[in-house]
Amino acid sequence: MTRDIAQFATQFSFCPPGGGGHMHHHDDDDQLFVVVKGELTFDTGEERFTLQEGEAVLFHAGDPHFTVNESQDDSISLVVTVGAK
Repeated sequence: MTRDIAQFATQFSFCPPGGGGHMHHHDDDDQLFVVVKGELTFDTGEERFTLQEGEAVLFHAGDPHFTVNESQDDSISLVVTVGAK
């Protein structure tokens, strides 16, 4: 029996007020963000939304996105990146 098992990585992402990233996408990886403290705003180029503590979003491979912390408090997210073997 052969199984294809996805490769994955986890990290905590700390984002101070006003911090964030740039628009990008992942060619082969899906990425799950779970906000564990504060709030974090996401932008896909077509939609902009803010997640609160306990909320999550999944970006599939190829989905453009960036994050920005528009609040006055630090934000912490659990980021799980999953790719094909």
